[in-house]
Amino acid sequence: MSNTMPKKLICLISQEDQTNPPKPKLEDLVQQYPALFDGELGTIKGVTAKLVVKENATPQCFKPRPVPYVHKYKVAAELSRLEKERV
Repeated sequence: MSNTMPKKLICLISQEDQTNPPKPKLEDLVQQYPALFDGELGTIKGVTAKLVVKENATPQCFKPRPVPYVHKYKVAAELSRLEKERV
């Protein structure tokens, strides 16, 4: 057996490289859309959401999942941060 690739396979690989343009890099996207990457959360304006619920659906309430004691401070801090940002 030969260690070289067949010419037909090499031709297919080179054609594939030409038909699939490279994906844009993150830095390019940040420069192209600076308003989307300003570090703040935005809101959608002009869109109305509608929730459809079955007529015979009954409301359900679930108890909160327990948070390990080791993580309680970090979870509380993150929840406070999200509330300040009005998430």
